[in-house]
Amino acid sequence: MNYKNLYSIVAVTVTLFIHSCSGNASAEAEPELKTGDFNLTVENSVNGAFSESFEATKAVLKLSDEAFGSKLLVEIKRTSSQLPINPDDSDICGKSSGKSNEWCLTADILGENDLPVQTNLDKYGYDPFEKALSLKEGETIWLEFSVGDEAELKENPDKAKKVKLISSVQKKGISADSGGEDDLDFEDIEKMQKVMDKSLEQMDKSIDQYERVNDMMNE
Repeated sequence: MNYKNLYSIVAVTVTLFIHSCSGNASAEAEPELKTGDFNLTVENSVNGAFSESFEATKAVLKLSDEAFGSKLLVEIKRTSSQLPINPDDSDICGKSSGKSNEWCLTADILGENDLPVQTNLDKYGYDPFEKALSLKEGETIWLEFSVGDEAELKENPDKAKKVKLISSVQKKGISADSGGEDDLDFEDIEKMQKVMDKSLEQMDKSIDQYERVNDMMNE
């Protein structure tokens, strides 16, 4: 074998080795992403304000190839207990229509030993949440939550084990958009009036006392 042929064989071998290593590196840098539906266990009790009104029954993690298409679906069921708010005078978080109350419902995805994987997932759309307040006892509805950076879950969906729901209610504050004083209760106005009257009364007494002392000093 002449040196020219030997050189060619060595060059081809080295080239194939480099391509092989490069291929392995690319495979490691870009792990296979999984999509589809993955059933999760669910914590039946809803934490917070709606703990007596709803219970969670099922949860499905839907991982999609579409941009912002991945979401968490959680089925809730209405119980026999009354809602802690008036549905006709309450807005879901993020929606403002001048109503008195604002209620929120978020989801946490938990992993092994209930360690958080993704937390505080917000609604995917308003519609099912608003319909939830009109459910009758025993009726169910699927709520949809947005899954943020789903790449980690797509690499290993088995990291997600359980879902927990957290609810809250708060009375809206007075704002320029909500009509100002028109949103005040009569009792609140009455209390404010009493505080102002008492302050004015104290001010009058202070002025009288000051005048008496001033008269004594001028005698």
